[in-house]
Amino acid sequence: MPVLAIAVMLMAGGFLVLASDDGTDAAITNVAGDRTYVETGKNVIFTLSGDAAYKYEAMLIDSSGNRVTSVSTVTGTISPSSPTDRTVKAPAAAGDYRYHVKFFSVEDNSVLVSEVKVPIKVVDPIILKATLKNTGAVSVTTNVFFVVDGQRMEGSDSAVTIPAGGSKEITYNFVVSDFSGSHSFYVGSDDTGMIGPIEGLGPSYAVSFHAQDTNYDWLNYLMVIVVIILILLLIYVYRKPIKNYGKPKGRR
Repeated sequence: MPVLAIAVMLMAGGFLVLASDDGTDAAITNVAGDRTYVETGKNVIFTLSGDAAYKYEAMLIDSSGNRVTSVSTVTGTISPSSPTDRTVKAPAAAGDYRYHVKFFSVEDNSVLVSEVKVPIKVVDPIILKATLKNTGAVSVTTNVFFVVDGQRMEGSDSAVTIPAGGSKEITYNFVVSDFSGSHSFYVGSDDTGMIGPIEGLGPSYAVSFHAQDTNYDWLNYLMVIVVIILILLLIYVYRKPIKNYGKPKGRR
């Protein structure tokens, strides 16, 4: 019996509804990620669920559709009352990937029920650094955080202790998708009284930085063009007639 497949992609996931030609629902499966982009080497969690019990096979594929060998292919079973969370460690190479999940019948795992591909962008972090110097006569401990383009960065908070006359370097891995151009950052503190004794705190110490475009589609297009040029070059070299240099001249 032929089926009609309708796929709908959500913000950080996707679900697939298979409906039979008589209008009755045959299967509903869902895959949702806890984020749409992730730092290289960090974890992202995908939740697999469905309207019935299904077996599944899940893998990470790159923008060319090839399986990422550094991420293991996993299998298992889901049920309506027991969704499954799969933790995936992002590859070391930044780029556009998809978490590809195939759902099979529990009665016959050779019967493919549905498959869902959820996009996930892996990005290199932008490392922000700042040096704080205690110009006071006593050691201070305070909570500091990074502010990028006027917005306090969630997860950038840290407690620092700086001895009198000492300094401390702090860093923050700024992870964002589709971010480019000129920007600025500074280090702030919840204790505004610390801005005086500690050099490096506050908007007056803002630092400008330039970020490259984190959209990697152009790189994929460039690779395709390079491959095409190489193929054409090989065809040209192969078909080019070879001159027979060094052949002795005929006798006069």
